[in-house]
Amino acid sequence: MTRYLHVILIETEKDNADLVAIAEIIHAELVQAGYAKPIVPPVIVPPLGTPFVGTRQSLINLFFVAFGRDAYIALIHRAGLDYIFEARQLRLELPALEDLPGLTRAEKESLIRALAVEK
Repeated sequence: MTRYLHVILIETEKDNADLVAIAEIIHAELVQAGYAKPIVPPVIVPPLGTPFVGTRQSLINLFFVAFGRDAYIALIHRAGLDYIFEARQLRLELPALEDLPGLTRAEKESLIRALAVEK
């Protein structure tokens, strides 16, 4: 019988090297104990309320990763972020992703998960 375990860590500080080390130790102990390797590598999830800081292009990329080619542009428009398509190299600071208008709770959660993968 194959057993799987997903390890999710919550980021508590800007420097998350310690959390990555902890995730690696947990993973090694699970493998040693006979569990199969996790399907998904350990993910560091930013805490709720974390502002988005990056370029406009990095936010476009985040929407693409979260929603795919067919939906990401429409969701950017629905969130009121049309302006990010211009001057994409400019730095962008937004409030927390869960505070974006026009998106459902599930869509906001998808963005947050995509941000965790992108880090």
